[in-house]
Amino acid sequence: MLCDICESLELSRDNFIIKPNDNTATFEQYHDLGPLQTIRKKSSHCTLCRLIVEAVGGSQPPPGQREKDIRCQLYWQDDGFICTEEEPIARSLRISAEPWPLSFNEFNRLTILADDVPDGQQLFFGRGIMETRIDVKLVKKWMKLCQRWHGEGCQQLSTTLSLEFPSNFRVLDTWARCVVQAPSACRYLALSYIWGAVEVFKLTTKNLDELQAAGGLQKVWQNLPNTIRDAITLTSSLSIRYIWIDSLCIVQDDDRDKMSLIPNMHLIYDRAFMTIIAGTGKDAEAGLPGVRTNSRAHAQTVEEILPGLRLVCLKSLTDALNQSIYESRAWTYQEKCLSRRCLIFINGQVMFQCRSAVWREDVFLEHVDVEDSFEMLVKHSISGRGATGEPFSDYAGSLYEYSSRHLSYDSDILNAFAGISGVLTERMSNERTPELNEVYGLPTYFFDWAILWTPNKTAHRRSGGWPSWSWCGWIGTIAMFLSSLTNASKLEDWLCNHTWIKWIIYDFKGQPLMHLPSNSTYQREKTRFPPTNYPQTSPAPATKVQAMIASSTLNHGTLPPPSSPSLVSDGNGCAPLLHFTTLSTHFHLAPTEFLIGDAEPQFRSFKIRDASRTPCGTIWLSTRWHYTLDKAYEFVILSDAMRTRVVKSKFLPIESESRWDTYHVMMINWLGNGDVAERVAMGAVYREAINKAVEPGTEWKEIWLR
Repeated sequence: MLCDICESLELSRDNFIIKPNDNTATFEQYHDLGPLQTIRKKSSHCTLCRLIVEAVGGSQPPPGQREKDIRCQLYWQDDGFICTEEEPIARSLRISAEPWPLSFNEFNRLTILADDVPDGQQLFFGRGIMETRIDVKLVKKWMKLCQRWHGEGCQQLSTTLSLEFPSNFRVLDTWARCVVQAPSACRYLALSYIWGAVEVFKLTTKNLDELQAAGGLQKVWQNLPNTIRDAITLTSSLSIRYIWIDSLCIVQDDDRDKMSLIPNMHLIYDRAFMTIIAGTGKDAEAGLPGVRTNSRAHAQTVEEILPGLRLVCLKSLTDALNQSIYESRAWTYQEKCLSRRCLIFINGQVMFQCRSAVWREDVFLEHVDVEDSFEMLVKHSISGRGATGEPFSDYAGSLYEYSSRHLSYDSDILNAFAGISGVLTERMSNERTPELNEVYGLPTYFFDWAILWTPNKTAHRRSGGWPSWSWCGWIGTIAMFLSSLTNASKLEDWLCNHTWIKWIIYDFKGQPLMHLPSNSTYQREKTRFPPTNYPQTSPAPATKVQAMIASSTLNHGTLPPPSSPSLVSDGNGCAPLLHFTTLSTHFHLAPTEFLIGDAEPQFRSFKIRDASRTPCGTIWLSTRWHYTLDKAYEFVILSDAMRTRVVKSKFLPIESESRWDTYHVMMINWLGNGDVAERVAMGAVYREAINKAVEPGTEWKEIWLR
């Protein structure tokens, strides 16, 4: 039964199929449905109103808004493109609202069940799903179709992946129900999930022998959380024998075992045939809804609009995943990003996402030539549809996404990014073999660029002694400077012609670990700056370096864990000190009215002013930073910048014909007795401003940065 408004739409089965002779004007109209409050009342007897309410948020009214003030409209949208057709082949119904409630999901839509389509066409139309359990046969079909259709597109990311596993690489044998050393070249699945606040049963040195015995897992079966039990059961149901699960495949109380496997996360997930993603719930007890009978809630809403015309509400599973606790966690980012195929449990359904396609239970999307559908909206990734193809650009995108996520333990800040870093630095290397691929999360191949990172909105210092000059030393979303460096050749040109600093990295014994740039990273074509009479950075004696480390430790009280995989070189950790020489200069600061950030601490834009109080640059500082108008703040000059790096404002009168008339500058603050400094923030100043610096002026200076 339909209400008068819904009946006036004159819906038919043919409306959902695009035909060459369609009157397009008919499908370009917006149909006013009235206030949401009225639609909700009519949903008790109108089947279409019931679907509309489900599509815009279900039984929960939008918080903070009155439903009588929200007017809804219904409109048609083309949906479904395949490479062999010039035009889309299907339509769906979408709902808009004014004013738009933030709780509404704009990607939800209504479409016809494929069984009701007149010509039997299925592609892009709804599919009825099993209410109590997932369709294991359908999942197997997805796995086979991906292999058959996508070829290299869904193959491994890493080019150096060994055919043999490390000796301590373990998997769970789902048939023998025990922990085993991974057989050579075995096919296995991986599980990505959140531990949460519940106690998760772990592999330890004490129970290792017991769990390696046949049936060992069965003996502790009731101690395993639901998600792990379901993953083991599902793997066996998919006719795959092995699965990798971190809590049961890494000896959790053995640091040596952990440190040999954590740097290889990119290999573990990349090598997995498919990763099971537990996107539902807040902890490891949430399970995988649909693996056990009656373990998933109502997952599909279907209503009969007219005899022979049933519509289904297709909710955006991608959007539901984006709003999940799973997507807010730092560790899960690389696990999903590195996987070539994912079976995602979310919103009571399963979704298959590989590097070439997205398929789901309740809609027919399986076709070799499908080019686009509404569910193929993905975040940045280092592979597949979300990747840029440029490793430095993919690094920037991955860092932005990763740094916005929550991390339970600050000590994991680099570990949880090690897999992503491993893949991207391998791409950056171009067969070069530097002493270190990255230092505290900054790739050595583009170090002068990587050190220019900036907070996107707000950031504050991370505890644990992490260096201030790397993003790992801060909590907050991190952005990279990309505006003028749109491809690798432009970045390489900038590195060669617009940088000059010689950086030195030391180990904890005070010995130089690496000089940057080097023959194995990048080279500069000429010495543009500084003048030859300025001394370049030379390695300091080990005793002095150790004194600097001790001095910085005195101020921080701790050092980052030397066992972190990206910090280890020949068994000795990389010290958090950065040693270099460059121009140091001083300027005044003056706040502007520009603020960013939704919560404390916010960031405020400051003018950088020279000795005559003339604005000569800009910098963003936390509102927690206590400034004094007449104080001289120290800045170190890092590299050339384009004038667009200075915020475009009328208070900057300097004009120049040069594209590179600006410097990237780092504001620093000296600690304790003044031996070691910390980064405060990044900014930009016009080049000629260094000749008008505030006292004590500009000098060529040796810097030890912590």
